[in-house]
Amino acid sequence: MIHIAICDDDVQTVQNHRKLTENCLRQWEKQGKITTYSDSGNLLYDITEDHFFFDLILLDIEMPGNNG
Repeated sequence: MIHIAICDDDVQTVQNHRKLTENCLRQWEKQGKITTYSDSGNLLYDITEDHFFFDLILLDIEMPGNNG
């Protein structure tokens, strides 16, 4: 199973990227777990403090606070 994180400060963009990612997983017949974030600080916390591991991170480069 592939673990994917999507992070963008625009909630609509997060939803669009999630749908696109789900479609790609279905097309390739792969199992995946998608976790979404609208705050880069939450993603950073999950990676550094909670030791979450993601195989792929789709990340907005320019965000308030922490940039990609």
